[in-house]
This record gives sequence, structure tokens and C-alpha cells, in this order.
Amino acid sequence: MSSSHFASRHRKDISTEMIRTKIAHRKSLSQKENRHKEYERNRHFGLKDVNIPTLEGRILVELDETSQGLVPEKTNVKPRAMKTILGDQRKQMLQKYKEEKQLQKLKEQRE
Repeated sequence: MSSSHFASRHRKDISTEMIRTKIAHRKSLSQKENRHKEYERNRHFGLKDVNIPTLEGRILVELDETSQGLVPEKTNVKPRAMKTILGDQRKQMLQKYKEEKQLQKLKEQRE
């Protein structure tokens, strides 16, 4: 009787091991498939070409065109210099807005 008890116990252990092995194998296969899909997706993009204008470049060009009246005209202005000039203008506009808001609060308090 005891031998049959151990035999059935051994079969249970084998069955759980088989289930674990199958799960691990499925997980491994799915990871492999996901890696392959990611590789295929990225494979078509390749390296960025520096000569092709990006979306950011187009936005900067539009900003340059719209801010012609605000920025004093300078020839051969570098893009980084243009960014700093625009940033300074935004800061000045924000400062003016804050001052106007503060003056408005003071007027309301006096009334």
C-alpha cells in the first residue's frame, strides 16, 4: 500500500512540474514573439537623417515668421539665440501681466 501512495505522490509532482514547465515555455515563447515584433517595428525606422527637417524645425520657422514684429531685426540670428530672445520676451510679458494684476488688486482694495 505504501508503494502505491508514493507512486501517486510522485505522479502528482510530475504533473505539477509539467504544468510549470509548460507555463514557463509559453512565457518564453511570448517574450520571444514580443521581442521579434519590437525588432520588426523599429527596423523600418533606421537612423535619423540630420538633413531632413523635423516637426520641431517647422514650428521654429513658424515662430520666427510670427514674431518678426516683436523681435528687433538682426541678420544671421542663430536658432538658439532666437529661442533665448523669445524666452526673454515671454518672461517680460509675464512680468507685465503680474504687475497689472497686482495693480488691479490694489485698486479693488482701495474701492
